[in-house]
Amino acid sequence: MTKVGGEGGLIAAEISEHALAQAKRLGARHTVNPSCSDAKVAIYEILPAGPDLVIEAAEPVQAVELTVSLLRRGSILSRL
Repeated sequence: MTKVGGEGGLIAAEISEHALAQAKRLGARHTVNPSCSDAKVAIYEILPAGPDLVIEAAEPVQAVELTVSLLRRGSILSRL
């Protein structure tokens, strides 16, 4: 998940449509499925300046790579 203060809200990135639907129900403003689109491009379209906080809660290498690619100067990274 990527969380930012202000207008960006919470963005959930997940390959499971069920998990994305659950994230929406729990308050995610946007959802991105990395298996259907380039998640980094989609997230930066929503947040042109990039996310303030990136939370990585999965173990697959692809999830970690996406997490690292989303970071910008000043971003905070959290792993659960």
